[in-house]
Amino acid sequence: LDEAGQAAFAKKLSDLLEKEGVALDAASYRSAPPGLLILVWATIEKADVEALIPWIEWAFAVCVSELG
Repeated sequence: LDEAGQAAFAKKLSDLLEKEGVALDAASYRSAPPGLLILVWATIEKADVEALIPWIEWAFAVCVSELG
């Protein structure tokens, strides 16, 4: 994908995660390359991060399937 396509893909992925209530505001910063931003501070439990991974994989698969 070109950069605009990458940005749209990452936004869609982030939006899916937010819609499911598993990650809020996971889109990368506007000035950063397209991608996800997953902040893991000392107060975040390891199990919560582990639980997020299958959701990211699911959202990625949905986005890929929509590329057609």
